Amino acid sequence: MNSSDELEMVEVEVVVDASRGGGLEAVIASITKMGLVVQQVDRVNGMICGELASDRLSALKKYPAVTYVRVIFAWIAESHPAA
Repeated sequence: MNSSDELEMVEVEVVVDASRGGGLEAVIASITKMGLVVQQVDRVNGMICGELASDRLSALKKYPAVTYVRVIFAWIAESHPAA
């Protein structure tokens, strides 16, 4: 497999302060546009779990409503040519 066919992915837990991002739904929409695939949302505690490409992790951490990012797991995703 060619390295250009590989993408490093991370599973993350993101803690947000929704008041700094226009509300929780607005924060979810914004970080989804950054590439986060949301898997679970804890609305009471402001925690969002999901996956994204590791090269987008820095931008996610810099988003004003994000107060903490924890990487749970990292892996290499391989893309396979269509059969």
